[in-house]
Amino acid sequence: ALVPALHALGRAYMAKAWFADAARELARAQQKAPDSVPIAADFGRALVEVGALVEAEAQAARILGREPQNPTALYVRAAALLGQGKAAEVEALLAGVPKGSMSADLGRIHGEALMRRGRLDEAAQALRDALAADPKNPRPLLGLGALAVQRRDYAEAGKLFEQAKGLRPQDPGPRLGLADIHVRTGK
Repeated sequence: ALVPALHALGRAYMAKAWFADAARELARAQQKAPDSVPIAADFGRALVEVGALVEAEAQAARILGREPQNPTALYVRAAALLGQGKAAEVEALLAGVPKGSMSADLGRIHGEALMRRGRLDEAAQALRDALAADPKNPRPLLGLGALAVQRRDYAEAGKLFEQAKGLRPQDPGPRLGLADIHVRTGK
């Protein structure tokens, strides 16, 4: 009964964007159930959020060794690679995912990888597709906001960051985006 409770607690912390707490509880759950794919997947997501990218990639590899097309593990691997500045590797990884089966999270990571490689129009489309697939996920809005900042469309970026803030008020990402706009514009 302890493992499901730890897993549920970790997921609840993730829903509140308390990622360090989530990682701690999911690590405890994984110690007690090392073969659980759902726990490894959630733990990998939490590790990405706290910046433990090498550890997150290890969690993804553990899952992908058993389930090569596991969408959460693909997301964790892609996010860990992107966080390490390996945008080309992200594109190569996601090239094997059929377009119609790409999750909103994978679409967002794909969009961010395209943006880092300077392919802004493709990035915008990937991020819009990710947003359409999951309109309650603030992450594609953050990506679109960052893209608008890159294009110096600060009014549009501000709207996008405000929308993201409305979806997940406790997430610092939208506030950081808004702060970046204020610094760039002096307002």
